[in-house]
Amino acid sequence: MQTRSLRRRVLGSIVGVTALAVVLFAVPLAYVLAAAYHSAAVTTLQGEAARVAASVPDSLGTDGSTLTLPGVGFVKPIVFPNPMLDRGSLRFTLSQPGPLKVEIFDLTGRVIRTLVDEAEVLPGQFEYALDDLTDRGRRIPPGVYFYLVQSQEKRVTGRFLTLR
Repeated sequence: MQTRSLRRRVLGSIVGVTALAVVLFAVPLAYVLAAAYHSAAVTTLQGEAARVAASVPDSLGTDGSTLTLPGVGFVKPIVFPNPMLDRGSLRFTLSQPGPLKVEIFDLTGRVIRTLVDEAEVLPGQFEYALDDLTDRGRRIPPGVYFYLVQSQEKRVTGRFLTLR
């Protein structure tokens, strides 16, 4: 009888220690790995941007040719952080000049914010501030929202989550 009770206590202790180890080590490790992945992605993008910037001429040619960014295509927009509290940013890269329109939609498909609507932009990196306001200055409720980036190259949609 005592042996069985001792086995149960030892087994219970092992299970408890294992659960504690998972909480103390595995969960923070997941956050560290996610942060390292994000940092590596940002570093890669920054390195690529520096490489491209070094290869771009200082001015457009006098022959009227258009400027394109060599070696870099359209980079899919990223909302950071996602989910965001009251502020965030939408980042992307264009490799060709042309029109650019960036809009934010709610779940019903209604345009709640137009971040940019330009007839002509030069290629490069773009970052637009996101906040929890509509074009009319009203606060948006927490939830899922969508962005639409339209350029001469692509038309890309994505989603992001706002919290409060």
